[in-house]
Amino acid sequence: MTKIEIENVSMHYEVDDRSFFVLENINLHLQDGEFVSIIGPSGCGKSTLIDIIAGLKKPSQGEVRVGGKKVQGPGPDLGIVFQDYSLFPWMTSYENLYFAIEHTNENSSKGEMSAKAKKYLDIVGLSNFSDKFPNTLSGGMRQRLAIARMFATDPKIFLMDEPFGALDALNRIHMQDLLLYLWSRGHSRETTLYVTHDVDEAILLSDKIVILTPSPGKIKDIIDVEFERPRCRSNLVKCAEYIRLRSDLLSILNEEMLDALSEQEKHMRDLA
Repeated sequence: MTKIEIENVSMHYEVDDRSFFVLENINLHLQDGEFVSIIGPSGCGKSTLIDIIAGLKKPSQGEVRVGGKKVQGPGPDLGIVFQDYSLFPWMTSYENLYFAIEHTNENSSKGEMSAKAKKYLDIVGLSNFSDKFPNTLSGGMRQRLAIARMFATDPKIFLMDEPFGALDALNRIHMQDLLLYLWSRGHSRETTLYVTHDVDEAILLSDKIVILTPSPGKIKDIIDVEFERPRCRSNLVKCAEYIRLRSDLLSILNEEMLDALSEQEKHMRDLA
């Protein structure tokens, strides 16, 4: 079943009576339970596409449907994790989770909501930090809390915008493994759209990888990732198919960057 339908979506801004396109004619369908990553150079509209699907921005053209219904604005069926954590700084770890659960589980008792918040703090290894405020937590811990909050609200769609981009390499690996566990082993597999710059991360996590061109972002290619789940990182990186796929993705991205640089140089010559 198709869970997300992106039909002819374009996004442009008017600056000094000129139109600047960020996204152009994006068409993409995500099936139920599918994990799809979007990669592409900076400024190609990846985050803008996430915002449009989440209902935070309206496209200049086209529409997005989730579960067959046109997206008109943010809703409880969409869980989002941003790169900057987006936690309430005046709330403790426990309170951040409880608040989110309270506003998406209206039929649950206070005891049930409290138990759920504690359960997810335990799952992400933050039980001993339940009374701590976000500014006292490390970057990795804050992102664990943000991911716990998303899973705890039971959304039907996961939208993740470079959630591990600000973390160091070791923390990033730990967070990728945690996400894989939560998504594919510990819980039902919800449809996920995931923005990243990291080719290895995209291969590890995804069923499909969507490659966007430099601005304005268009779909250059869609690559199937056919490795079986659950995936083991240490085994995957030794696989010949993994090495081939990684090389192909990097070649496509490098080709796009070279084309973009060539266009910029041509534009500069025309202005001179």
